[in-house]
Amino acid sequence: MESRVHYHISNVNQDPKVRIDVKLKASLLEVQGYDLGEAVDLNKIEARAEHVIGKKLNEMVTMFQENNIDPIALGDHAKSKTRNFDQKHWEEAYPDIPIEVDLDIEMIQTGIAE
Repeated sequence: MESRVHYHISNVNQDPKVRIDVKLKASLLEVQGYDLGEAVDLNKIEARAEHVIGKKLNEMVTMFQENNIDPIALGDHAKSKTRNFDQKHWEEAYPDIPIEVDLDIEMIQTGIAE
C-alpha cells in the first residue's frame, strides 16, 4: 500500500478553507463476493472503497473539529505556508473551517497472495 497526502489551505488569516487530497494505491488480494480469478470490475470496487473510506475520513475530521483537536496538524501546515500567520484567529476558526477530503484509490494489483 502506498499513499500521498497534499494539503491545500486558503485564506488562512480571514476565512480559512481546507482541501485534503489523499491518493492511495492498494493491492487487491481478496474481496468478499468476488472471484478474483475472473475478470473483476476494478472501477466498481475502487468507487465503493472511495465512498466507504471517504465517509469515515470525513467523520474523523468532523470529530477532530468538534473536540477542537488537530492531530493531522492542519494548523502547522497553515502556519508554514502563511506569512504573518494569526494563531489566535486560526484557533478560533478551526472548529468551523470547511474541510473537504478528496480520496482517490487506485487498485494496482489483483489476485490471491500465496
